Amino acid sequence: MINESDVKKCPICGRLFISNPSWMYKRGSKWYCRYNCYRAGGGDNWKDTNLTKREGDNENDY
Repeated sequence: MINESDVKKCPICGRLFISNPSWMYKRGSKWYCRYNCYRAGGGDNWKDTNLTKREGDNENDY
């Protein structure tokens, strides 16, 4: 059963996802749905927060 507290919204792309206590894409109090969003949010020493969609990218890629 899924608890509502386990459903998070990515601050970068807005995707809803289910997390767990060992989720690795968390920085401070922010939870990220995947590695690219985690990096865009400043994780892994990547400071480029200008993540934008490119023409031809799938909606779910970001």
